[in-house]
Amino acid sequence: MFKSQNIPEDYAIYVHIPFCQKRCPYCDFYVRTDAYRNLFLYNETLFEEFDKRKNEFSTLTKPFSLYIGGGTPSLTSPADIQRIVEYWKQKGLENFSEISLEANPEDYQRFLEFYQVGINRLSIGVQSFQHDTLKGLGRNHHVETAIKAIETAKNLPYRSVSIDLICGLPFETTDVWIQTLKMAVSCQPDHISVYILSVGPNSAFGKRAQKGLLLLADEQKIEKDYLKTIEFLSQEGYDQYEISNFAKPNHVSQHNLSYWSGRKYYGFGPSAHSYSGDKRYSNFSDLQKWSASVHKETMEYEFVEELDEEKHRIETIAMNIRLRSGLNWRDKRLKIPEKKVSQLLQKGLAVLQNDHLILTPKGMLKENAVVSFLM
Repeated sequence: MFKSQNIPEDYAIYVHIPFCQKRCPYCDFYVRTDAYRNLFLYNETLFEEFDKRKNEFSTLTKPFSLYIGGGTPSLTSPADIQRIVEYWKQKGLENFSEISLEANPEDYQRFLEFYQVGINRLSIGVQSFQHDTLKGLGRNHHVETAIKAIETAKNLPYRSVSIDLICGLPFETTDVWIQTLKMAVSCQPDHISVYILSVGPNSAFGKRAQKGLLLLADEQKIEKDYLKTIEFLSQEGYDQYEISNFAKPNHVSQHNLSYWSGRKYYGFGPSAHSYSGDKRYSNFSDLQKWSASVHKETMEYEFVEELDEEKHRIETIAMNIRLRSGLNWRDKRLKIPEKKVSQLLQKGLAVLQNDHLILTPKGMLKENAVVSFLM
């Protein structure tokens, strides 16, 4: 994305812990189910990677956020999480910085320990508050466990408690989805991420769909679910600051926001991505290949993309348009014709506020098409 004098030269850290008890059928991320065999290799390699790559951010000020995701980070011990947190505190991460951990509801008995070792923001993978839907998604937890998990986290001094939900599912009606939303807000999380079901080709759902064994939701169903989500959460006091993210006042995720606003971030662990301002690159999506790369004299990456001015232009459009603050279409570097802006306004896909092009709910559903149109 285009560099700006308004973007501070600090950075975010993402740590990918790839272990899960089992792979969910909708998941297309790099995860493993053999933590008991490979956790030691992972932990030792991770800290070697931290040290090996320190020159990448040595000229920057300090990390402003740490996000530990996966996989299921809450499967690992609080001691392992503490070791990660303490490393980055030595690099300048402040106690008041946003320090997030993804957790499964069934790990709620560890939530106190995670807080005690430095986590101050918890993101709980609830996905649904319906028994049949959880079963269809292949989740291990029950609705009662999800409620207990949120209640446990809210009763601890976490700065923010977030939950993830999935909409646009082929095996539940919009009325059932609305019941999940009502259950969600009754638990009073500070932040809610709502993701439309995305089926990757390598996921179990993707393979079933290719064979005609799973009929995915049609566009009308997805649109209805998503528009109802925006309307309902807005009425309940959740501000939509990004296409998939809703927060109560003062609970916006600074780490999530960094991805869409062009701030630098560095990812560690297998499959983790990084953005240094002039390039994007990612680690190998394989534990052994990643470990072997870390142990080489010069670390290698699975993917590296150098960003020239044209790529920065495209990225700025694609990232900024996701935000409720919108895209400054008059920035001459973006080369957006006024005619195209007028067309989006006429179609009801966007509105203008102080020269910022902001997607309407209808426009958010067609975000990929809007981005292609503006390019």
